[in-house]
Amino acid sequence: MLDALLGTGSSGKPAGAIHHMISEINKAKKPVVAVDIPTGLHPDTGYHSGAYVAADLTLTLGLPKKGLLAPHAKPCVGTLKVLDIGYPSQLVAELLPR
Repeated sequence: MLDALLGTGSSGKPAGAIHHMISEINKAKKPVVAVDIPTGLHPDTGYHSGAYVAADLTLTLGLPKKGLLAPHAKPCVGTLKVLDIGYPSQLVAELLPR
């Protein structure tokens, strides 16, 4: 399944139809790939407000969001892969955590 419900600009607790879709994705017990960040996960802290997609694989774009690297976010993120979107390699080397 593909999770691309909400992006990094979303705020607050997922509600209504989004909350329902999150529940259905997690209940399906199918492999889940999240695009950029799992729905419901805060990109800076790695915390969620209760409703979140539990991804098996997260494909993040350009550079990893800080919250994706937090140890407590691992159950939401699964395996993290950073996709190259053309940032200069020197910039990436300077910005990636060591």
